[in-house]
Amino acid sequence: MNSKSNKNGLSPIVIILLLLAILSAALVITVFSPPENPTNNPITEKPNDNPPNASPDSELATPNYPSDNNDEKIKLILEKKNMHFNSGGHVSYGYPSIYLEDSPEIADRINLKLRELVDSKILPIIEQLAIEDTPDTMRNYRFELKKGCGFYSIVVTVDISEGITFARETYGWNFLCDTGDYIQLSTHCTKKETFAKIIDSSIQNIAHYDQIIHDWLKEVVCSPYENNEFSFYFENENLIAVLNKRLKLNSPDRDPILVSVPYEKLAEIFPNTSPNMERND
Repeated sequence: MNSKSNKNGLSPIVIILLLLAILSAALVITVFSPPENPTNNPITEKPNDNPPNASPDSELATPNYPSDNNDEKIKLILEKKNMHFNSGGHVSYGYPSIYLEDSPEIADRINLKLRELVDSKILPIIEQLAIEDTPDTMRNYRFELKKGCGFYSIVVTVDISEGITFARETYGWNFLCDTGDYIQLSTHCTKKETFAKIIDSSIQNIAHYDQIIHDWLKEVVCSPYENNEFSFYFENENLIAVLNKRLKLNSPDRDPILVSVPYEKLAEIFPNTSPNMERND
């Protein structure tokens, strides 16, 4: 009697071939499927179809002219940028550049420094905000060009909102008109204590301020280190001292205190040229 040559079920060879087909299909799907988008970066960006040096979330702002002169030959142009965080926070800032039709070399020198200042003073703050990613954090940096007393000043005003708290701070980035040199109180003023006394004597309605304002002003001005609580810029014939520390009595106003000082009172200790001078701090 002949035995059956075929048995019910799949032979081992068929099973092996099926397994190979399944593994091949899985491999094809893995190789050709698109990667997932990363979600661990708190800064969200648009797809970058532009060259590496361009930003998809930037725009060129309308030129800003010095407050004392609407001369087309002198203006400030801003490359605006916006950063959005996953929590809903937002920062608006930018890269300012000055246009000087009659002094392009000086403008180039100033603009190199302006880019460095944004990178060193503003971007680290934005990076820290991105790491913290606190809901409802908002910062808006605004830039304005002022001119006076032999100086160009880029006035940086930042509106800060963190939760229910609102604050405003103002800083001045100052440059000599004749050379484009960036100047600071710590390196350019010959007598900082005298500088502080002149500003103190120019404060109006002194009774409206905390009495520590006198000692504080001298301390912050005479410090060898730059302090964000104090800054200054030039406008028309005046130096505008900016006190960012909140020293107003019984006032919800968080705006900086602006103290206007006629430049002629400061000219001897804060020159508007770049001489080789001996400093007496």
